[in-house]
Amino acid sequence: MTPTDLKVEQFMPQKPSTLGDLVGVAFRIFRGNWRHYVGKLFWPSLFASVAITGMEWSWLFFIKAGGQMQGFVLHLGILLGFAILFILAQWELALRCVALLRDTFMVDSKFEAAYKFARAHQWRIMTVYTAGVVLPTIIFFVTVLGAVLLLAFGKNIVRVVAVTSFFSIIAGGTVVGAMSLVLTAVWFVLVSLEDFGIVKILRRGYELVSPYWWRSGSFICLLCISAFAVCLSFYLPLIAMEMFESFTHGGQAHGELPLHLAAIETAVGTVLSILSTGIILVGSALYYRDLKFRREGLDISNHCNRLLVATEVPEV
Repeated sequence: MTPTDLKVEQFMPQKPSTLGDLVGVAFRIFRGNWRHYVGKLFWPSLFASVAITGMEWSWLFFIKAGGQMQGFVLHLGILLGFAILFILAQWELALRCVALLRDTFMVDSKFEAAYKFARAHQWRIMTVYTAGVVLPTIIFFVTVLGAVLLLAFGKNIVRVVAVTSFFSIIAGGTVVGAMSLVLTAVWFVLVSLEDFGIVKILRRGYELVSPYWWRSGSFICLLCISAFAVCLSFYLPLIAMEMFESFTHGGQAHGELPLHLAAIETAVGTVLSILSTGIILVGSALYYRDLKFRREGLDISNHCNRLLVATEVPEV
């Protein structure tokens, strides 16, 4: 491992850990190095939040105008502009996430060197990153489509069978979605920490995760729920402010909220993006490391290497 200036080595597990311990370590690593994470993720997260707010407002003002064709081209152009900004921000965010992983897990000694690696392999990284977005999204839409079709055409089915089938579809989609999330997370960690081709990354990720599907799905659920609980504490005051503003102005739409609330919402979105990205990123890498302990005995080989170094006799 390459030495790094971050506070990580004292937190890093040296043997297989429980799911709760892995999540706790992810929070401790992020908390101990939060200035570093905020500094590296701030600008792409801010531009992504601005792009999301801009797309929402452009669409809502178009709807408010009654969908008039004379303003359609203008609103479409603004919407596409913000969409391009969002894609570019996500691209930069993915590269910085790779650099942060290599920096945090001591593959490179400095963030700058890790970022050069990310830039040199950006097309491979973005291919895996896109797969990590597309695969869970497809599973989500298939689950929703199955549930909607059952509700639409399930009137002729026995009620007990219809209800059972509905909840089975939701439960099955949730389980498969969680498993796809952890698989794509391991793929992203692999493309960040290892210099493999795409095919080998996909195959190696599946080999690591496949013996532990249920454990892996449980881990990603625990990690995401924990991160969501922390993010919710930041978002609740904003919800209260928007509810108060909507109540005092007769239930106005989101697009009609005052500019200061939109600015606050963008700022909160930026903070939540950094917080959730950092925690889930580190947690996924810790779980990948734990899989290597269990599948490949990495903890044993590391311990043997430390013993070998400790017992070396210096030359006179």
